[in-house]
Amino acid sequence: MRETAETQNDRQHRENDDLRCQERSTGIGVFAFVVIVIWWVIDAFLIPGMIRNKNLLLAAELIAGGH
Repeated sequence: MRETAETQNDRQHRENDDLRCQERSTGIGVFAFVVIVIWWVIDAFLIPGMIRNKNLLLAAELIAGGH
């Protein structure tokens, strides 16, 4: 009888450990997703300005007769 109780206890501990690992993995995934979304939103605002500046520099260079 004692072996069964210890085996059940061990099984419960393993199940709890597995659940904690799943929760940690989910938390890491959500954190990574949030970081990527924030990065995407920042890029959505910054990239058009970078392109505009590059185009203005290119236009000025072409007007000045540079290569």
